[in-house]
Amino acid sequence: MEAQLGDQLAVSELRKAIEEGKRALSRGDKAALDAARARATTALQSLTPEEQKLVGQINDSL
Repeated sequence: MEAQLGDQLAVSELRKAIEEGKRALSRGDKAALDAARARATTALQSLTPEEQKLVGQINDSL
């Protein structure tokens, strides 16, 4: 149960970071983009190694 809650939090944080990143890009705001990138990195680090690998594979396929 605790792992699922952690995963849900990580996914929620990743979604927030993506939305923040999109807004920052549209405004050309480098500081906000850096903050969104840091938020996404922190969220990714909270995932298990297997989940991190999966995210990497998805990212590589884009």
